[in-house]
Amino acid sequence: MRKLIGLLIVGLLIFGSVYAFEFKKENVLVGLEYTYTENEIDSLKPIAIDVLGIQAGLKSKIEDLKISQVLVSSGYKLSDYLIPYSLIGVSKLKFDERLIGNISSPFISGETDLAALSYEGDNEFTFGFGAKGKLIELPAGLIVSYDVRRISFEGSDSVDVRLLPSFIDLSAISDVDVEYAEWDLSLKLGKEFEIGKVIKSIAPYIGYKYSNIDMNVKSKTHIFIADLDLEKDISTDGHSMLVGLEAKINDNIVVAVGGSFFGEQGVTASVTYSF
Repeated sequence: MRKLIGLLIVGLLIFGSVYAFEFKKENVLVGLEYTYTENEIDSLKPIAIDVLGIQAGLKSKIEDLKISQVLVSSGYKLSDYLIPYSLIGVSKLKFDERLIGNISSPFISGETDLAALSYEGDNEFTFGFGAKGKLIELPAGLIVSYDVRRISFEGSDSVDVRLLPSFIDLSAISDVDVEYAEWDLSLKLGKEFEIGKVIKSIAPYIGYKYSNIDMNVKSKTHIFIADLDLEKDISTDGHSMLVGLEAKINDNIVVAVGGSFFGEQGVTASVTYSF
């Protein structure tokens, strides 16, 4: 699916590059958006380790993946159907992780929780690009629109690792590095209603969002007299329902607020200015 999204963006940008147009200042759009999302991710890729004679096959379970972002967008309206844009800003990533393993040792055997940590990165530089616009106009003034985008960033954190079971009462420090990339495809069905002088119009919408998240997580943990190095590639697909409202304040300013439910849980708010 992410390959399809990538091909869609490339196709739209190629189409835009050959689209005959005369540059007009009023077609330039700049915006500011805030997004907060929560996702559940399970990584069951086995990892074999041997520390001080203890053999374990590990599984990583990442819980409560939370991302907050502040992004500035800039785009150009080639037509109502194609608006390519770029994104730049900051992202903050948080997640909890548990290492689960089948252990063979003199003390513990069988599948059990081995360690837990909480990662909290700083505000990391984020870059992205995408395209949006109308997809099709339906009867009764209904409009189907799309928004396809990719964002990526890197982060790091030194975290306390709680070694389990809890009665052992041991801890360690782990240096964690994360590479994060996400593809999103949103489809919205909405209708614009004329209001009056204070607000020119409002357009409520419902929709569908597909997301693909790729994470590479590297950690280096010092346990007793040994260093434990782990690397995990995590990929997950998500499907969510969208509900929101766009308000056209005047011919230049559009304010939007919305939420995602069921799969991804999140809220987003944005303001866009066209010259």
